[in-house]
Amino acid sequence: MWNNCLLYDDWVSAVHLKGGWILSGCYDNTLHLWSAEGKHRLTIPGHTGPIKAVAWVTHDDTLATFVSVSHDQTAMLWEWNVSTNAVECIHVCRGHERGLECVGISRSESRMATGGFDTKLKIWSAAIHEASDEGGESVPKRLKTEHGKSQVRTPLMTLKGHKEVISAVNWTDSSEICTASWDHTLRLWDTEIGGIKSEIVGNKSFFDASWSPLNGTLITASADRHVRLYDPRSNEGSLVKSTFTSHTQWVQCVRWSTTDGHLFVSGSYDHLIKLWDSRSPKVPLFDLKGHEGKVLCCDWSEPELIVSGGSDNTLRIFHSNQRK
Repeated sequence: MWNNCLLYDDWVSAVHLKGGWILSGCYDNTLHLWSAEGKHRLTIPGHTGPIKAVAWVTHDDTLATFVSVSHDQTAMLWEWNVSTNAVECIHVCRGHERGLECVGISRSESRMATGGFDTKLKIWSAAIHEASDEGGESVPKRLKTEHGKSQVRTPLMTLKGHKEVISAVNWTDSSEICTASWDHTLRLWDTEIGGIKSEIVGNKSFFDASWSPLNGTLITASADRHVRLYDPRSNEGSLVKSTFTSHTQWVQCVRWSTTDGHLFVSGSYDHLIKLWDSRSPKVPLFDLKGHEGKVLCCDWSEPELIVSGGSDNTLRIFHSNQRK
């Protein structure tokens, strides 16, 4: 595998690839848009704290929407006019009492979930222009703010239960969310009843988790250098189905392939991205080298590209051998 190296002014802490475009977030409070070939399209100011997670919501050739979450306690919903290369913040989502760490988009693209240092899971409308949600209920009142045309959006639901930072959120279906936390637990939530369905207790803080719709399982990143595979709905035997041991420092990020239910990547403070096959937990398929600092984020949303960001102020694009 070969890779491109894209330079930043600070730590690269969030990245998501979709439709040939890379969205990234940085510790200098800015967002960046790149082409998959490494051409810089935009630097986007707006947040007043480090960006910790980003996600594309909708995307086509002319118009795209995405969300960013930050330590400034807000999530921002943005609209990008691809043809004019102009970005506008449409909604500022307020409700968290401390910095945000993670965001997840429902598969219907109508909802998003956020978590962070206030230990609360919050559900929001992810629609940009709709006046009501998909169930016909009115969306909470939005007030004009000082951010130009952007408006304040409040959460549709707040779910409590975690004791420490929520580090990852994954929608497993239209009404179920799986969260990971520094409190050593994974939780399944039912957004229809507004409560916890089940809890899995681990032995270390979870820094990230990635759920695959291809196999129905969850991989997690932890402080003990291991990646673990869980079946959150299993009622038989150990919930930990496999343990992947090769990193030499904290594992900070994990992502399943979106086209192969056996392959995933992990990123660590040991400067390495590792590509794994879940059927071979003892040895990774590849070590993806290039970072000269801690790997803070990674993504594999497009089959041919693996992207990662780190404390070496770089975003790296690795070209994998996987095809659609």
